[in-house]
Amino acid sequence: MPFTFTPISMLLDRTIAPDILPFENIKIPVLSENVLANGNKIYVVNSGLQPIVRLEIIFEAGNKSEEETGQSFFTTKMLAEGTSQFNSTEIAEKFASIGYFIEFNQGAERAVILLNGLTKHLEKALSIVVNLLTDSIFPQKEFDNLKTVSKQSLSVNLEKTAFLASMAFKTNVFGSNHYIGKSMNEVDIDHISQLDVINFFEKSFKNKAFKIFVSGRIEGKEIEIIDKTLGQLKSESVENKGELSVETKYEGQQIVIEKAGSLQSSIRIGRRIIDRSHPDYFPLKVCNTILGGYFGSRLMRNIREEKGYTYGISSSHLPIPNYAYLMIGTDVKREFTQNTVDEVYKEIEILQAELVGDEELEVVKNFIIGDFAGSLNTPFDIADKHKITIFEHLDPDFFNNYVKNISAVTSLQIQETAQKYLGKESLIEIVVGGK
Repeated sequence: MPFTFTPISMLLDRTIAPDILPFENIKIPVLSENVLANGNKIYVVNSGLQPIVRLEIIFEAGNKSEEETGQSFFTTKMLAEGTSQFNSTEIAEKFASIGYFIEFNQGAERAVILLNGLTKHLEKALSIVVNLLTDSIFPQKEFDNLKTVSKQSLSVNLEKTAFLASMAFKTNVFGSNHYIGKSMNEVDIDHISQLDVINFFEKSFKNKAFKIFVSGRIEGKEIEIIDKTLGQLKSESVENKGELSVETKYEGQQIVIEKAGSLQSSIRIGRRIIDRSHPDYFPLKVCNTILGGYFGSRLMRNIREEKGYTYGISSSHLPIPNYAYLMIGTDVKREFTQNTVDEVYKEIEILQAELVGDEELEVVKNFIIGDFAGSLNTPFDIADKHKITIFEHLDPDFFNNYVKNISAVTSLQIQETAQKYLGKESLIEIVVGGK
């Protein structure tokens, strides 16, 4: 092949920045829905070139389903600790021998078994999972070890002002009896028994309904494998407890929890707030990002860059359906505590009193849209977006319209949102360490 000479004039001039083009609406790949032989739904994102798969089995088995505090956590974490056929080491070796990674997670609402590996070994991996879901025995020795480790971890966390502040925030906002406000303590760990875990397994996992989200290179053969394994399990519906009312009156409270010897204070300011289904969600998303939702936010510029009170401060919106909350959080030296709190309220008041400038608004919108686009890089990311729309009962086009809805937010909407949702009288202020 002859050598081709490219004239200098045709080379890219790297001294000239490329044009900045606005994002058009981003359409995420379609999710296909199937029903297994046992009636459980399976949602599939068939995308990607590599022969890998991520499969999530999702049970309604989170803290919300507990009768005793800690049942969901200990049951989920114990699922791979032994069956009547294999001990924990043998189970781990079986997954390792086929290059599969398995993870067990649980939260306020649900418990998840997560599998990652090569598509060609999917059937072998699922046969092991079926054994775990039908024959886990929760050995006493492994259970006692997990309790010991959990107590040690809790003991370490209870020395951290940040952990105590976040825990106190949720307890005061939702109440200690609500599954979001409730925290597992040492008494709970001591109290829970092997029988409690077995009972929760029987009630919430074994022969119970689940949903499957699978993403990667998935074709008809893989769906058949899933149906041949997980689709053959018995599947009874789980009793729906319904939503719990939240009776707490936290608005306007200022709570200081002294911690002797602490050199720093952890600050949490926030409230219960709207979730993604609310018409004000997108104005709130932009408003919160301006306030403290990214590295260039107003709180970061003021409290970190200008005042030097902290390494970092953020405002987080957790849009849990029916129980969403917004929380501003930072850790500072004790002597800077009150100054930091004052500056947080000052930035909120500015948002309420003044319209955001066009340049800042454009920067923040571009950040949000770019962050959203970057969260769609893999089939696994796309499946995560579809999970949100399904479990939160959102419009199927929620994320297809995301860019359009962010772009449409105005400075006036941001000001009105700050006035409506961030009034000082509606917020709770928690300080752990001391003022």
